[in-house]
Amino acid sequence: MLNRFRVLPFAILGLACACAATNPTQDSPEPKTADPETLLLADFDGEHPKVDTLSGEWRVVNDNIMGGRSIGDGEIQDGVMVFEGSTNTDGGGFSSIRARDKQWDLSDYDGIAARIRADGRRYVFHIQTDLRFGNSQVFFRGSFDTERLIDAEGASVTEETQWQEVFVAFEDFVPMIRGRDVSDRVESLDPSVVRGIGLMIDDGLDGPFRLEADWIKAATTQVVSNETAGGGR
Repeated sequence: MLNRFRVLPFAILGLACACAATNPTQDSPEPKTADPETLLLADFDGEHPKVDTLSGEWRVVNDNIMGGRSIGDGEIQDGVMVFEGSTNTDGGGFSSIRARDKQWDLSDYDGIAARIRADGRRYVFHIQTDLRFGNSQVFFRGSFDTERLIDAEGASVTEETQWQEVFVAFEDFVPMIRGRDVSDRVESLDPSVVRGIGLMIDDGLDGPFRLEADWIKAATTQVVSNETAGGGR
């Protein structure tokens, strides 16, 4: 099954921050099971009650409104979200894909985790809450590095298909308004009022990108520590 995302122009820039990542793991998309230390925010196989399909919840947001030339798109292929395109730093340099209109209280968790395979570029978790500064919406961004497991066409560059699990703690997310760090003006991220999540690329590089996501979860640091120590699942 292949579903397309709706593409909308929008301007939102940001800043990178630290993350933890497990070792790459093999095999196909992972079965989703209940875990008290995690909360599934999005998966793409249609078999889980928390699944997010493409019924208007997800949209692609590129740098076009500010004169940018980056392109990006998203689709679901065989239970995996594929986010791909090409960044152009002449006038912008970013692309993102976002789920909106949520009502999540994630205060029992420590950060956002995802099971992905990507091209070795740096990506960003994007979070929206109720926080505003004056008339401006505040967005929170936390970046993570990826292993080069696939190329821009989605072909594996390793002997066997592998996946990587990444994690960014809520305390490492940076508040942004129109591309500026406003940490000295606004509150830090409040995970009890999450209204949207997404993935973004804005690493200052030109060229094609591709990230495939199996799932996105809220998670505790205990889960991340256990999986890292065990080399992932």
